[in-house]
Amino acid sequence: MPISHRVEEGEGTTSISEKYGFFDRTVWSHPDNAGLRARRRDMNALLPGDELVIPDKRIKEVSCATGASHRFKRKGIPAKYRVRLVSCGKPLADLPYELVIDGGLKITGRSDAQGVVKSYVPAGARRGVLRVDRSPRPLLVIGISFGRVGPIEEVSGVQNRLNNLGYDCGEPDGQLNDRTRAALRLFQRREDLTETGEIDDATRERIATLHDNLGSEAPRNPAI
Repeated sequence: MPISHRVEEGEGTTSISEKYGFFDRTVWSHPDNAGLRARRRDMNALLPGDELVIPDKRIKEVSCATGASHRFKRKGIPAKYRVRLVSCGKPLADLPYELVIDGGLKITGRSDAQGVVKSYVPAGARRGVLRVDRSPRPLLVIGISFGRVGPIEEVSGVQNRLNNLGYDCGEPDGQLNDRTRAALRLFQRREDLTETGEIDDATRERIATLHDNLGSEAPRNPAI
């Protein structure tokens, strides 16, 4: 019968599904997770304590010839990492990068025309280091904690995203404190929103657009 997995810090549906031997969409679309889907728009932005239902495994039968050797390959579940590189309001386009995952796996590539780095990483990845090169030394060195962004519906999730976008909220503690309100006002001013220091619907949607839908839109006034 299905089991309930209590989400821990740094976990998302992709990493949890891989642990149990499922594809993430199989788990996320299970009818028993309808309530969680209604609360969390992003299957990998969960809060510790959320309950994710893991369905029963189904037996798959494959016809094979007898008296011969057969090889079966288990498909892995990659997760997509994305980040936009910007300096003084301008994208750092077409720059080589190296992404080191958990101190071992190395992935290389180049940022695109919008300064966006996109890379598939292992589902269970925890930490990484992104080095963006400009000879003779790296232009940027960024430490990464995978799976640490909370739901956008929660204050902590808004704080996570504002920090990632360059608006300093301090530690994402889930409290709408003075530092977070100041970051919100600065974000609202730069994005031509009503400057309230509150998490209204328009502000939440704009943060989600710039952070979660990376590459779809650029900041409106990034150099102010």
